[in-house]
Formats: sequence, C-alpha cells, structure tokens
Amino acid sequence: MTWQLEPLGFIHTPFTEKFGIPRQGIALHDVPGKIILCEPYDDLNAFRGIEAHSHLWLSFLFHANAQATKRFHPTVRPPRLGGNEKCGVFATRSSFRPNNLGMSVVRRGPLTRHNGQTILTVYGVDMLNQTPIVDIKPYLPYADNIQAHTSLAPEAPRAELQVKYVTHVQQQLTLLVKAYPDLIKVLEMVLSHDPRPAFHSDAQYILAHPNKTYHVALYDLDIHFSVNQDTALVLDIKSQ
Repeated sequence: MTWQLEPLGFIHTPFTEKFGIPRQGIALHDVPGKIILCEPYDDLNAFRGIEAHSHLWLSFLFHANAQATKRFHPTVRPPRLGGNEKCGVFATRSSFRPNNLGMSVVRRGPLTRHNGQTILTVYGVDMLNQTPIVDIKPYLPYADNIQAHTSLAPEAPRAELQVKYVTHVQQQLTLLVKAYPDLIKVLEMVLSHDPRPAFHSDAQYILAHPNKTYHVALYDLDIHFSVNQDTALVLDIKSQ
C-alpha cells in the first residue's frame, strides 16, 4: 500500500537556511511563524475551539533533507554530542529520518482570515521557511507533560553568548527594524544559543581558526558574525 502525505499548509519563518535554526524551538519561544493554510484545510470550521489550547503540536516535513534521506542511514551524529559520536536514528531527534517527519510544540497565536487566506500564527518555531505542515493538534498537558528522563541531553540548551554589534551594524539595525520588526529579537535569541557546530568551540579548533567568521540567514538578510569567548559580535548585515 502506498501512503502519501498532503500538506495542510506551509509555514513562513525567519529561517531561510538550515544553519542557525534552533536545535529545539523551546529555546526561542518568541520566534514567530505564520502557517498559510491550503484548500480545503483553510476552512475556519476546522479550527473551531482551537482558542481553548495555549499550545499546539505541529507535524511537518523536513523537506530540505529529501535528497539526503533517499537511502536509509541507521546512525546519525547528534549536535548535542558534539557532532562526533554516532547514535541510532530512532534514539535521536535528528532531522535526517527515513520519512523526513518532524514535530514541534509551539505556542498558539491568532487565527485570521485575510485576503482570502487562512493564517495561523504560532511562536517558538524551529522550522525552515516554507516547511510543509502535515498535521496540527492540541498539546494536552495532562497527556503530554509526563515525567520522563533521558541521559542523552538531560538539560535544555542555555543561552551562552552575549550579542554585541559593531558600530555600522547598529546603524543598519535602526533602519532594518522598520521592515523586520522582530529582527533584533530573533537575531539575539539565535546567536545567544551559539548556532556553531559544537566542535567549533573547542580550544584546538579556535587556535587553528583564530579569525573564523560565520553567517546566518534570517528573512532575506545575510548576517555575518564572529565568536570570541562568551561574545558573538555581529560584523555586517547584507541583503541576500
């Protein structure tokens, strides 16, 4: 039997490249996303009663990984283990999965109807822009918030870096926030949680690459930064 998933809609997020997307959305609880529903799933009746729930489960497709997962790989390298240790794919939350399915808990925002489109706003997104959403269901604390334990990643990622800006970037931001009201908030949440590969914080790597710079893509902007000890310094912002 052949199974085929049909997207309910597509989510618009600030993340236009995979690098920089938070490893778990809980770390970026205010990052907004807008789900644009497709027909026939844009019927407001399908969302009747959703206001009773503060949080939702989103099931989605890791669509950017489709080519990489054509062949089954039983092991992956989890970022929380430094990217060097292998684990079984079903013992991790890696995005490289046999059916490319992901799920995230998000905070529910408003449901609106505008210019013939049904739009559900959510917060705390950890998805690439234009990710296909294949299911939406309420988060139920009595059923979902259970006592559980893990030794793989027992604590949530913590904000470890201060975010600072060179002078001309501060000037750029005063103009850019008019077009991107959430830019500074999203940028500081992303960089404070250090989006670099874990091994890039090792002393040996830093010694070998003393002037290493990185970039993250947010909205249609390319943001360049460097990291020195506990500080992420934003060096430049360019249009993509």
